[in-house]
Amino acid sequence: MMADGKYRSKNDAGRVDSNSRETAWSKRGGTALTICGVETRGSTLAPGTALSWLNVDTRARIIVAAPLRLVWSNAAADAILAKLDDITLHDQTLVFASAASQRLFCEFITRLGPQMASLALPRGGHLNHLLVNGCAVETDNGRLACLEISLGGPGCQPRYHDLTAVFGLTNAEARVAEHLLAGHTATLTAQQLSISTATVRTHIRRLYSKIDVTSREELLGKIQRFRIL
Repeated sequence: MMADGKYRSKNDAGRVDSNSRETAWSKRGGTALTICGVETRGSTLAPGTALSWLNVDTRARIIVAAPLRLVWSNAAADAILAKLDDITLHDQTLVFASAASQRLFCEFITRLGPQMASLALPRGGHLNHLLVNGCAVETDNGRLACLEISLGGPGCQPRYHDLTAVFGLTNAEARVAEHLLAGHTATLTAQQLSISTATVRTHIRRLYSKIDVTSREELLGKIQRFRIL
């Protein structure tokens, strides 16, 4: 909202401006991120509401300023960063244990433009990566990198929209389907769901019939479009 009580025009929607209403979300030193209102369908979404929504989003999101200053992160991103022992926060700056990883991340941030781009940052170990997707936004306070982060590798569990509603699966069948799509065998799925392998195979036959597929590859092809994470 402007000083005169009016919201910005559509042309200014989504820009960060020092005159717009401020909302401080950072839990690390009180860093404030200023975001102006976003007009949607004739009404204006308050900045605080937008950040509240982003903060509870299950997708991990961070905003980074050059060189690697962490301006803002939501709760999901905080949870991921807390798990990592090879990326730490020092004086509001992201610090990588690997100089090579820090260089790759810095180069990615530098190259970012208005179009979405992605980076798979090796973290050591077989297929362990920090997956980064985002774009750069030019603001009145400088250039910011708006990023979504996730962990790739063993143990990474993708999430999908409500498969029970989309394909008429039972809750049990939907859970089995998600394990199959994560590359789990019937035996591993049974162990993780604490059910028998025979029960898993029964669920597989039934969900294949409902989705009208005969293989895991066909299952992936039909369900991939409903993936969230």
